[in-house]
Amino acid sequence: MTSGEASWLEEAKKQVQYRREALAFLGRAGQQFEVSPSHASAVAKLWLTADQVDGIILPLLEEMNRGLLESRGELETVRGASLRSIATDEELLFYDCSWTLLWDNNKRIAVNLAVEPFSETLTLQVFGQGAKEKVPIGLPVQVDALKEALVKAYATEETLEHAMIEFSKEPMK
Repeated sequence: MTSGEASWLEEAKKQVQYRREALAFLGRAGQQFEVSPSHASAVAKLWLTADQVDGIILPLLEEMNRGLLESRGELETVRGASLRSIATDEELLFYDCSWTLLWDNNKRIAVNLAVEPFSETLTLQVFGQGAKEKVPIGLPVQVDALKEALVKAYATEETLEHAMIEFSKEPMK
């Protein structure tokens, strides 16, 4: 068997493994959300993609923690499900994986990979706790675009409190 044959067969094995894990996850998520066993394909796709991008995202957040926060931050990786509002005042179920850097009790930067189970469309975005704006990052991940979004989110988080103070002052006459 050639290495090309082995890699796609390994992919098939991983798909089966992740679908089994996804079915167990959906059983738990079904206590809070309306889920279906057919969502297992989307969840497995999400987790396979998360495996691929984890080696890019996590080292960048670790580097930010060391280089900008002197290792004061805390890193979290979470798998979950949530309802998200869309433009038509409707909520859709999304499954997601998030990598989060938390610091100073109320600041955070998150990188969120999500999938909508019916379309199986994956989205990757970066955002901060205080910022309303979510910066989309294309897949496959362009490292420079991800770094730029992380820098923007970090700068927003670090200056948000100062901005609130400055803009709450009475206008000068």
